Amino acid sequence: MYFAEDKDNKKHAFHGDTYVAVTEFGDKVKASVLLSYGNATQPGNKHSGDQLKLLSEKKLRPALLERADILPVLEKKETLEIK
Repeated sequence: MYFAEDKDNKKHAFHGDTYVAVTEFGDKVKASVLLSYGNATQPGNKHSGDQLKLLSEKKLRPALLERADILPVLEKKETLEIK
């Protein structure tokens, strides 16, 4: 992973390993994942870098694989129409 220094002398990751997953295939799929930079790259987005703490602690987060796990944390839903 590569880092660059910001104006405020803090470093941010901008290149390197991005996605890590450990997946258990069985009757029910289980997975732990990490998207090191977070789920956004737009400046000011609350998800930009939100998983770096987990990365620094060498931890993964549970993958949201079931509707019941996704809906409580869903922030935005878009319906796309194919024409």
